[in-house]
Amino acid sequence: MTVSARAASGGEPGASQRREVEFSVHNTGSFIDENMRKKIFEPFFTSKRTGMGLGLSIVQEITQSHGGRLWVESDREKGTRFAFRIPSLD
Repeated sequence: MTVSARAASGGEPGASQRREVEFSVHNTGSFIDENMRKKIFEPFFTSKRTGMGLGLSIVQEITQSHGGRLWVESDREKGTRFAFRIPSLD
């Protein structure tokens, strides 16, 4: 597992670029199929026997409330990466 943070630039397409901070967690041992990735941020969605399915939904809501975005990338060979970006304070 790799946890990282880096400076990035982003913003909406066509808008001026803004300074952002990107945080990510990358696990090389797991894969999330496309159908699950489409639902993974929905409230109460879970693939586990226990839990309420609110964790990623809450993280997405907090990220968006700070003007950021959250996403997941998953590949059978490379593993899964969750990342979010928020605007930089400076």
